[in-house]
Amino acid sequence: YKRMYFINELMFPGRSDVVGRFQIAPDFNNDVGAIDIVTPVDGTLTNAETVEVTLFNFGLDPQSNFDVILSLDGTTIATETFTGTLAPTASASFTFAATLDLSTEGQTYEICVATDLAGDEDVNNDSTCKNVLHQFANDLGVTALIAPTSGAGLSNEDVTVTIENFGAAPQMDFDVTYQVNGGTLVTETVAGPIGPGATLDYTFTTQADLSAGGDFEFVSCTALASDAVTANDCNTTTVNNVLGCENETNDTNFPIGPDAGTVTNSGIDFTNSFVIEDVNVSVNIEHTWVGDLTIELIAPDNTTVLLADGVCGDCDDMVVTFDDEATDPITGATDPIVGTFQPEGSLADFNGLASNGDWTLRITDNANQDGGQLLDWTLQICGDEPLGLGEAFANTELKIINQGNDQFKLVMPTSEVTNTLLLTVTNMAGQRLFSYPLDNETNNGYEYNLDMSYVASGVYIIRLGDENNASVKRIIVE
Repeated sequence: YKRMYFINELMFPGRSDVVGRFQIAPDFNNDVGAIDIVTPVDGTLTNAETVEVTLFNFGLDPQSNFDVILSLDGTTIATETFTGTLAPTASASFTFAATLDLSTEGQTYEICVATDLAGDEDVNNDSTCKNVLHQFANDLGVTALIAPTSGAGLSNEDVTVTIENFGAAPQMDFDVTYQVNGGTLVTETVAGPIGPGATLDYTFTTQADLSAGGDFEFVSCTALASDAVTANDCNTTTVNNVLGCENETNDTNFPIGPDAGTVTNSGIDFTNSFVIEDVNVSVNIEHTWVGDLTIELIAPDNTTVLLADGVCGDCDDMVVTFDDEATDPITGATDPIVGTFQPEGSLADFNGLASNGDWTLRITDNANQDGGQLLDWTLQICGDEPLGLGEAFANTELKIINQGNDQFKLVMPTSEVTNTLLLTVTNMAGQRLFSYPLDNETNNGYEYNLDMSYVASGVYIIRLGDENNASVKRIIVE
């Protein structure tokens, strides 16, 4: 035990010193306990596992010749005697002569150890327990599809998966497979090795043809002949190839700078209307000291994404396409700044918005002296679902009210549309999560209380309409 003293100074009613005392252990003379089970541990176990434990003397007196009890899954296996001397506040290792049969693969065993000291004054700290898993020796699975990912313009794509060894034995020369939309099964052999508990990323030599566009369901699996747990062999992931992409260019020259704080705005009026699934933007800028510039893209609803801010210092000029799927971030660009880069923000922030309206490229020059010009820029927007409203929807709009806690109220006031409309909720991978027929019961419009508390955080598309016309909105679930 420890007694601790402290001194403090009180200022009321006058200055005086106060000495206090506290202790971090009780004054028990006789108090020992088991505090840790060192072995066995999870792994490939046998029918004769040695049990090593750590004992501790919590009391004031040294102790010896006390019993230590070993149990397995609630059944006492052995009672043995600690014959050494355990000093106060000291620990000691103790190994049972008896062993445990932990030989069943896949079973979790509960091992408990307790001291039995005559006259022990605090039995609450006598025992400790531990769960130990006899891992399957052979157990592999695919845990993730790394590539391809959803995007625009996919064609023949590399397929890369993450493989995890859940078992206790290293694995090599095993088969792995993938299948797209239930088509041809591709089987290849992974040389390995992959150790217990380790992961390995494998890229198939056979690419996947996604050029047709739309959704592609990838089922990728390990095919280890002696795999003990087949339930974790496979991963299923849907990849969407967005085919509907349109480009608009503004090739009017605009001056940039040279005075600090000068803002250059260049617009593109995007006339076609659909739900955005991917945005890419290309800029062609002549400017000394590109590091002076902050470049942003602003959607018609004022959603703003930072493309670049102060990159590359005194580099001159920038001919760049910003694409979330690019390999390299713009922050690491070096002179000359040419190529395709990830923006500093995320262009996916535009996903789910309507494409039509005035888009703005905003360039702010943050320093004096150096100047230049925006020669041209191109906006590429991709999406599949048209937003044609039709005459019946021309005078109404779907409104979404965020009521907190992922609860949303959907309101579309109208007396012109009276037929039953279908309310659908889809995620950004194009998967439909929910659908519900909605009637204009009072002839004043459509209403629905939408509970999104059961879904993961992200962006979702809400569509209310029929086969000809619809109103579409985006919501964000946090």
